[in-house]
Amino acid sequence: MSQNESYHNEEQASYELPDGGPVSESSSIDTQENKADNTQTRQAKRDNQKGDAKYLSVLRHYFQRVWMEASPHEHLMLVFTCVIATSTFFYTGFAGWQLYEIHTGSIDTHNVAESAKTQALAALSQLEVLRKSLEYSERPWITVQANIAGPLTFTYQGEVFQRVSFRFKNIGRSPAIRVWSTAELAALGGDAYMHPFLVQRKVCDELVSGKHLPPGGIGGWTIFPEGTRDIEYGIVINSADLPHALVSGGSGKGALMPCAVGCVDYQFSFETSHHQTAFMYQIVSPRQIVPKNGTSIQKSQLTIEEGCFAMGGIEAN
Repeated sequence: MSQNESYHNEEQASYELPDGGPVSESSSIDTQENKADNTQTRQAKRDNQKGDAKYLSVLRHYFQRVWMEASPHEHLMLVFTCVIATSTFFYTGFAGWQLYEIHTGSIDTHNVAESAKTQALAALSQLEVLRKSLEYSERPWITVQANIAGPLTFTYQGEVFQRVSFRFKNIGRSPAIRVWSTAELAALGGDAYMHPFLVQRKVCDELVSGKHLPPGGIGGWTIFPEGTRDIEYGIVINSADLPHALVSGGSGKGALMPCAVGCVDYQFSFETSHHQTAFMYQIVSPRQIVPKNGTSIQKSQLTIEEGCFAMGGIEAN
């Protein structure tokens, strides 16, 4: 056998594993390649570590050189900068904690404020009740009493005229000041604008506005507790309104159902708002009242009753 053939046969021969198993030539090559790769990887890591150590060494030497070359003033500035940075870090954390506490505490503060508001409103409500109670017990109260003062007259001009006297009495505990009143003649059964309730409301509103006060809006009487004031009014239904005041239908068509309506307005020293007593009186005759120009119904044949044909009466506020 030649030398070449012997070498070739040796290459083709099988290898023995440590446990005696056969290993092919290709497996041997792969193992060698893996070992080579691992060796290269470890070498690369060692080179990187050496590079990092060299880089850190350069930085350390650089900062050492800079620190040695820096002046004492620059040394202090650096120290103060580090202290400020550290303080800022801790202050930021503390401020964040404070904001959190404020946020959570604001809910409790809001609830406390709402509770205090509710209690304050309840206290104010109770004070208002007490104030009103004191006002009602100590304020003046005006009552009204009416009487027929003359005949019911139908003039030749087509008007209806009636004289009525009123007595106003203060039954309260304090003086009524700036007392003023007015009255008009209304009628039931005709057009709406002549209705006693509407006429009465108009009169009361006009008193508040000062329409019936003397020039300048200053005037009125003072009525002390248990004091009285008597006044007489001549009240009229004019010729233009009379057709609208007559009963418009039924068995009483064309008849007149007159009512004296009015209002007394007053104030008192410890309250600036207006207070009123509204009144309504029915003028009654034994026979049906049918207007006829130039005639009249005598005083002795007339009576006056509180209310207007079972409606209204005395109302005070």
